[in-house]
Amino acid sequence: MNNIIKATKAEWIKIKGLGLIYTAAGLTAISPLLEFVIKFFSRNIPFPTGISISVFEDSLTDNSGNFAKFFIILFIILASNRICQIDHKNGGWLLMETQPVSKLNIYLAKYLNIVFLTLISICFFFLFTYAFSALWQLTFSKTEAVWGFDVGLAIQIFVKMFVASLGISAFMMFVSMVIPGYIWPFMLGILGLVLNLLSVIRKEFYPYSPLHSEQLAFDQPIRSLNTFLGYGEAISVFWAIVSLCIGYLWYSKKSFKRAFIFNTKTIGRTLAILLVFAGLYYFIQKPKQLKANGEKTIISGTIQAKELPESIDLMDAEFKSVIAKIPVKDGKFSWESKDDLPLGMYMLRANNNKFNSFMVLGKGDYYHFDVFYNDLDNEVFTKTNRKAELQLANMPFANETNYLSQLYRDSPEEYYKEASKSFERSIAKIEGFKTAENYMASDDFLQYKVQNTAVAYLSAINDFHSKSSKGEDKYKELETKLKDYLKEPTSLTLSDPSYANYVLKSFVPNDSQNADSVVISKIKALEKGQLKDKLLSTHVNNLIENEPNLVKRKLVVNQHLDSFTDQRYKKALLDVLETQKSALRGVPFPEVVFTNAEGKAVTIGDFKGKYIIMELWSDENTKIRPLFERRASENRWYKNLAFVSVNMGRDKQKWSSYIKENPSADYVKNVWLENAGAFLENAQINTLPRFIILDTSGNIYDFDSPGPDDIRFEETISSIASY
Repeated sequence: MNNIIKATKAEWIKIKGLGLIYTAAGLTAISPLLEFVIKFFSRNIPFPTGISISVFEDSLTDNSGNFAKFFIILFIILASNRICQIDHKNGGWLLMETQPVSKLNIYLAKYLNIVFLTLISICFFFLFTYAFSALWQLTFSKTEAVWGFDVGLAIQIFVKMFVASLGISAFMMFVSMVIPGYIWPFMLGILGLVLNLLSVIRKEFYPYSPLHSEQLAFDQPIRSLNTFLGYGEAISVFWAIVSLCIGYLWYSKKSFKRAFIFNTKTIGRTLAILLVFAGLYYFIQKPKQLKANGEKTIISGTIQAKELPESIDLMDAEFKSVIAKIPVKDGKFSWESKDDLPLGMYMLRANNNKFNSFMVLGKGDYYHFDVFYNDLDNEVFTKTNRKAELQLANMPFANETNYLSQLYRDSPEEYYKEASKSFERSIAKIEGFKTAENYMASDDFLQYKVQNTAVAYLSAINDFHSKSSKGEDKYKELETKLKDYLKEPTSLTLSDPSYANYVLKSFVPNDSQNADSVVISKIKALEKGQLKDKLLSTHVNNLIENEPNLVKRKLVVNQHLDSFTDQRYKKALLDVLETQKSALRGVPFPEVVFTNAEGKAVTIGDFKGKYIIMELWSDENTKIRPLFERRASENRWYKNLAFVSVNMGRDKQKWSSYIKENPSADYVKNVWLENAGAFLENAQINTLPRFIILDTSGNIYDFDSPGPDDIRFEETISSIASY
């Protein structure tokens, strides 16, 4: 140990004049400084985004990913290269032979100096991050934030950065020691950074790259990680051991040949080392399937917000039925159950509608949530044994079909051939999917995701086939191949709306006459069960969604209520009907004439073909207007939406002055309504603001829509928006 310490001190003396500490300080300051500058130049943006947890944590979590994935790696590349090249130029590697310490001590001493420099750079990062975040809050910030300091979170980020860097340091030192020139080790390091960037673009992980460990460690928010240290750190330690072992053998024997293939004994040792490392790598990178608790299903969490909800509802995502009401006490909630909860899609929703969270849940699963929200946003961090399922559920695997249909629109046979290859690639990705924490999804969920993807491809090729009858043989071949995956649909597949709509579409005859009666007759010909109930429910929902007349909607629903085996579908339909009734769905909106800021008349007809999201407000309630404009900004890309802000005040001049002082962007149309009092009285609107949505024909879609501070507002927008 004393020899290692002596060698380390000697090596440190050699590199003191290289300016590496200044380099570390400069590189680590870039990320927090950039954040400060960006905040400064965007401080007047009216719609700030994100949740503030605390002054220090906000900045630390915002910058730690950038620093760990790029700047710390870049510093290690520069430092290791610089340290090793000094000895290459001065013959230091040969002079070391005369030192009174072993070659192992010398090699480890160089590595420990790189590790120490990395540790210094991480310390600099924390120092600069905290300094700039405090400076911003004390000077230019307009956001009220807590000055809290989460010691546990800071320690976890620090340790993860450090441990995840060990493999990178060992590998870059090995490369820089083997290659005498400066440029090639540097280029190899940059290639590793490019590979990391490619992994982000392709949403893949490359654990075989020694420079990928930080990418794995900081792929997810730290608060959502299941363990203190995980897969990224394990991979880093593995590559550190491999690089140090190979590097030392190479250095001590002065050549690759003498180190690994000099004679039979050397070859045998090399094969043994390779076998051990291959087995260790296989064990580390083999994905793990997180197990459920057993008998108990557990949901718990904490909430930090100014206004806490009274309870949290656990809801079935398909039927929107409340399974359990979980009380919230002092910002904490907890629920346990031994009931046989079927595997399915569920939601956790606050009773004040400030947040909801999607869940894949079954008996024995556990979830822990850390929830933060304000009037603008919410952020939910989740720890669960269903990590892989949650990520996989939201990943589309049929996007290639969009450009394939355009690329091969004149070559149908080529299209079906390429679509088949694309599907095979998608299935391989699904079956090989794992998270950055190295978790894999359960077999039953993988089967569902494969079937869900098969449905997406079937829908795509059917749409393509409807436009071109060429390549019939190739089409039939691919269709049969895809349908084979759907011979035994899982319960998750049966409850999926995309599967139900695909089956219903296949029931529609080529001759569109009497299509509805044909579809109904085919549904009723099916055996009783989940599929029949789901198809009938989906079909009736589609019918009443497109029917503006309330009386006709009732007739459609009542006609089929007795056909359901599962009464939950019946109740869900009645709930939809009641919701549409209270929303005045389909009722014509009064013919009113608005006036814009230029004094020109504006009518509902001017927005024909678009859904109108209308805000009614007066001069006394302007607080929510910025949030309405924020939502309009977020959804401005949808061409079938129009956001209209209607002032219901009596003083037109006062409204005009307010609009000039608080101008809106082009995606919000500001108008004024004369005789607003009479309109409010006739419409029985007693309080403002009020939010109304009109459909593409100018009829009412929802006469009392949730406001932009309610999560249901965005859910409604998502259900009607299209490009």
